[in-house]
Amino acid sequence: STTGRSGSTIWICKMTRHAHHVIAWFAILLIAGCGRTSDDEAIQGDSVLTNFSISVSLFDISSPVTRVSGNYTAAANDREKMRTLRIIVVRPNSKVEHNRFLDFKAAVELYQDENFRVTANETKRIYLIANEGLTTVKNGLSEDAVSPRLPDFDFNAITEGSLFPAEDVAALTIGLTGGSEELDGPLPMSECHRVWVPAENSSCNLFITRAAVKFSVLITNESGRALTLAGLAIDKMLRQEYYLPKNAQYEIREGNVREITVYDVPSTGDNNGYYTFKRTYGNGVTLMAGEEKNLDPIYLLEGKYSDHTAGTDENGVPLNYSINISLAEVGGEPQKKEYLTNLPQLPRNTHVVVHAIIRGNSEISWTVDVVPYGQAILEPIFGL
Repeated sequence: STTGRSGSTIWICKMTRHAHHVIAWFAILLIAGCGRTSDDEAIQGDSVLTNFSISVSLFDISSPVTRVSGNYTAAANDREKMRTLRIIVVRPNSKVEHNRFLDFKAAVELYQDENFRVTANETKRIYLIANEGLTTVKNGLSEDAVSPRLPDFDFNAITEGSLFPAEDVAALTIGLTGGSEELDGPLPMSECHRVWVPAENSSCNLFITRAAVKFSVLITNESGRALTLAGLAIDKMLRQEYYLPKNAQYEIREGNVREITVYDVPSTGDNNGYYTFKRTYGNGVTLMAGEEKNLDPIYLLEGKYSDHTAGTDENGVPLNYSINISLAEVGGEPQKKEYLTNLPQLPRNTHVVVHAIIRGNSEISWTVDVVPYGQAILEPIFGL
């Protein structure tokens, strides 16, 4: 759902995994999601070379036109932008036509007009990889301090003229272990598109998707006294996801908003081995009376949990994910478990925003809501 509904006390904003429509100039046919079509397409006609340029923007940024129109919204921080970008162009016979790595001087949300000389009259697979090797993992609990399992793959070894290792790349995963590991540093980003390249000079604008889910928490202390936040927990997170979107399908919603509606996650056991993520705050986070405080965002992995015991929200959407917070003044135990409505699944590039109001006797009052992007009350934004 992309239609907002406001609650009287709490806001939760799931930034619904949007991407504006892809613009293709000069009669280029673009199809996102390489995993859904055959790689055995025959090369069309004679080998004719043509000039082909590619622009790449984040999943939630439309095009240069959007920036000029004033509707453009920047990523929250450099972690959510591209610091590096790799563009791999693969022909229908699976031969690598180009493998180009770009290292930016500053983090960017949009990279324009990278030019290639390519064979015309055929459909290319174009792989986009951003921030490779830059993502790290941070850990809030010492007992969880183990080596993270991030993609370990040498994209530089994919040489022009060689066969592209499509199966190996499709099988790459990102993993988090323990109960408190989070993605840190520049976030992993990836995407794969299929693009028809005609004989005339042409160009296209492609999107790339953050391979992460972002949680933001805003706490308002209306208890009348100072409080200390000890920690929080988010239930039913997934420890492993595919590096590239797996069998992802994107639907255009109202306002030219693109939403991920179908995707695959690795099978890792009963209900895919979900766990409760926990973040602790050391000496605690002081919440003065009347204060509103934004906690540091949490970057975790996409998932598809199904809680068949929790029922549905008022709109009939299954309740699958929940969150609670702990206050040191009452022993650090969770104060209330709250299910997140309108959140039946967690595809990558989702932004979940929680606004919790603590009232007298340390009772937490919250409602769960999904609001349009323009009405979000919490900065930073992520994943439109």
